[in-house]
Amino acid sequence: MLDLWFDKTIATLHKFIVFIALIAVIAVLYLRQPLALDSIGLFMATALLYVICRYAKQQFIQRHSPMLLQRLCTWVPIALLLSLIFIKAQAALLILGVQGIAIFVASIAPLSVLYNRLLASH
Repeated sequence: MLDLWFDKTIATLHKFIVFIALIAVIAVLYLRQPLALDSIGLFMATALLYVICRYAKQQFIQRHSPMLLQRLCTWVPIALLLSLIFIKAQAALLILGVQGIAIFVASIAPLSVLYNRLLASH
């Protein structure tokens, strides 16, 4: 799902349709059981960390670094995302988890446009 935003072979219209569907899922789940605003901010910050790690992994680490740093850049955002889901462990963990992951993925969409423009400028 995350590679969809960075794949240049997928049409922008298709990405836009997926983004609109994601926003609809977020809205429905938010109306059913709202996620706290601080949690939404944490999921968005995790998405930013994911994009930074992805950029660092592709631009710097793959050429000059050992596998340990590559693995850290892969697993740190995933571990942070899982910890955010389970830190708010309540009865409706599934609804909050899906809502959080949807916010995470929706936050990556605009960041991927910025990421692709950065790559195009190099």
